[in-house]
This record gives sequence, structure tokens and C-alpha cells, in this order.
Amino acid sequence: ESYSLIKKMLFDEDDEVKTNAVIALYNIDGFSILNEIIDSDSYSQVCKDEAQNILNENLDIEAIWGYNNSMRLRRQHVFD
Repeated sequence: ESYSLIKKMLFDEDDEVKTNAVIALYNIDGFSILNEIIDSDSYSQVCKDEAQNILNENLDIEAIWGYNNSMRLRRQHVFD
């Protein structure tokens, strides 16, 4: 239920609301929502940019820490 409510915020007029919705959905659903946002024409450039930023940050973490450690950090971030 909260997922669908947050997803509606991707279409809000306020860019900050959209950005926060992308972050919240990523924390709930992980990478699949980021790919959906980036690949779909339905979402604004603000949403696409935030989704890409999150992907880029995770690629940086994987490059520095390695895949296994980055997965541990992601799980820790979601559950903290």
C-alpha cells in the first residue's frame, strides 16, 4: 500500500518530492524501480536523474569495496 502511494509522488509538481519518492522506492524495491524509472517515458527527467545518481553511487561503492561488501552495505542501509 505505501509503495503505491509513494509511487504516485513521482508525478508530484515539486521536484524535491519526486527526488525523495525515487529514494524511498529504491529503499523498498531496490534496483528494479530505478531501471523502470530510467527506461520509461512516463517519468520526469528529475526522477530519471535521481535514479541514475543512485545507480552511479552504487557502481562507485562496488568499484571501491567489491560486490559482496557493497551488497552488505545496501542491506545495512535499507534496514538501519
